Amino acid sequence: MPRVYLSLLSDDTTGCSSIFRTGREKNNNRRNRQLIADMLKSAMEVLTEPVVDSVTASSSPDDVSYIVPPGEIHVALVEHQGGVTSRSDQEWKMSWMVPVHAAAAGLLQVGLEPFQVSYSRASYRGVDKPFHVKEMPQLHIFAKSDGVLECPKSLQLCCRFELHISLPPQKDENCWNDTKTKRRQLSRDEILDAYIIRSHVQPLMPRGMEADVSFAGVFTRGQVDCDGLSSAAHLIVLRGVRRPVVREECDALRAKIEEAMLEICSLRGDKTGRMVSKPIPYDLLRRKWEADENNGVDARSWGSR
Repeated sequence: MPRVYLSLLSDDTTGCSSIFRTGREKNNNRRNRQLIADMLKSAMEVLTEPVVDSVTASSSPDDVSYIVPPGEIHVALVEHQGGVTSRSDQEWKMSWMVPVHAAAAGLLQVGLEPFQVSYSRASYRGVDKPFHVKEMPQLHIFAKSDGVLECPKSLQLCCRFELHISLPPQKDENCWNDTKTKRRQLSRDEILDAYIIRSHVQPLMPRGMEADVSFAGVFTRGQVDCDGLSSAAHLIVLRGVRRPVVREECDALRAKIEEAMLEICSLRGDKTGRMVSKPIPYDLLRRKWEADENNGVDARSWGSR
């Protein structure tokens, strides 16, 4: 649908709407992504600032109420064109990846609704024929991230990386006691437990970010001995709940996690320092994972791409 519908809540609460069309080469995703990115960045600067009720200001984010609600940006696109509901990697790559550009502008997707066309859909070429919106046009709703607004799980973005932890040999774990830091090192069983790994990772997350940890498997290189040639791989997924997901920020978190884990275990040197994946919809990642498991494919085959 070659239109972008922009809705802003103005200071006098009367509302302000603007509709503009995409340019030539409407099927050129690179140009359209740049158009969306520029529009979202510009619109974010004039959004109404929310006013939080002082009575609830110190409450948990779920209990905070607004006196003046935050302004919103509404972007109307045909189904899957925005990208957040993509059903495959190819569909995501062919989309405009609107949530990614919104996150780069400091915006959080807070809703997705069916779009009800309320204006004349004149065609771009001026032949007075309405353009096609297909079966299910969608209205993407964005607001400025304030630590209170929450992105529904079905709309969240995520970045991922693999954490490879060297395993101590089963015959002797004492050789893995750290004599320099005096800190207790994780045991073999603890390293293999994704729940325990998450208990060390989640406290490192900034407010509004969640970390999912899943055990991906054990890798063995040559003869296993006290040098840690056997390692356990955990898939770490960083997703934005009340915070936009930006690749560079997630990569800084990856470095922070690796640094913290080095104090309590040994990491495979050839697997550290690798940048996190590009952001993708969390729902798409989950569907890929479920499909891989159903097909008997180890999750690690795509986890570090």
